Amino acid sequence: MDSKQRIYECAKILFFEEGFNNTTKRKVSELSGINQSMINYYFKELGNVAAVVFAENYQILTKRIAPYVDYEKEPFLIDVVFEILSHRISEMNPSMARFVTDASREMMFGCDAYNYAAREHKMVLLGLTPADNSGKLSAEVIERYNLFTSLKMGIKSYYFSKYSQGDFNKEKFDRYLIFLIKVQMFALGRVFTDEQTAEIISKATDITERLLEDNPDLKKPSIYLYHKSILHEEPVMDLLNNAKFE
Repeated sequence: MDSKQRIYECAKILFFEEGFNNTTKRKVSELSGINQSMINYYFKELGNVAAVVFAENYQILTKRIAPYVDYEKEPFLIDVVFEILSHRISEMNPSMARFVTDASREMMFGCDAYNYAAREHKMVLLGLTPADNSGKLSAEVIERYNLFTSLKMGIKSYYFSKYSQGDFNKEKFDRYLIFLIKVQMFALGRVFTDEQTAEIISKATDITERLLEDNPDLKKPSIYLYHKSILHEEPVMDLLNNAKFE
C-alpha cells in the first residue's frame, strides 16, 4: 500500500474510533508511520480526507443498492434508498452518527470527491449516458447538474444540523425525504405528485429492509467501510487518486 492510501486508511480508522474532532495529523502520523509533511502534501487538511470518506461511503452503498433497483426506469430511487440506508446505519452505529455530524461541513465543501463518486449516477438522472461525459457538456446540462448538487447539499446541511442536535425523529426524517425528493425533481425539471413521492419512499424503505437483511455487514461500518486489516490488503482507490484538494 502506498503512503497516500495508508494515510487515508489510518485517518479513517481514527475518525470512527476516536472521532473526527479528536483526530489530529500527529495521531494519523503515529498510526500510519508516515511523516506529517506527507499528510500536508497529499491532503493539506484532514477535512479533505473526511470528504473522501463520505464519497467512498456513497460509492460502496450505491453499488450495493444497484442490484435492487431498475436503474434505467427509476434512477432516482437509488438516491432515496441511499438516504434511508445511511440514516439507518447512523441509527445503529454511534461512531457513524458522530462522524456524520462532526464532519458534515467537510462533505458540504468537499463536493469534488462526492461528484466524482456520483458522476455516472448524476448523468443518468440528467437523462444522459455515462458516454456523454466523455465530451464537453453543454452549459445547460452543467447548470442543471450544479443546481441539482447545490440544492441537495443545502438540504442535507439542514439534515446534518438537526441530526447533530438529536432533533430528528421518524416524522421529521420522513418530511426531510419528501422535501429532498421534490426539490431535486424541480432541479431536474420534473414534477412528483404527493402520491408518487409517497410511493417512492415506501418502495425505497422496503428495498432498504431487504438490503440490510441480505447484507448484514452494512449494519457495521467497521466491516464495510473501515477496519485495521485493510492496511495490509487494499489497493489504492480510483476515487482517492481523482479527488483534488485546493
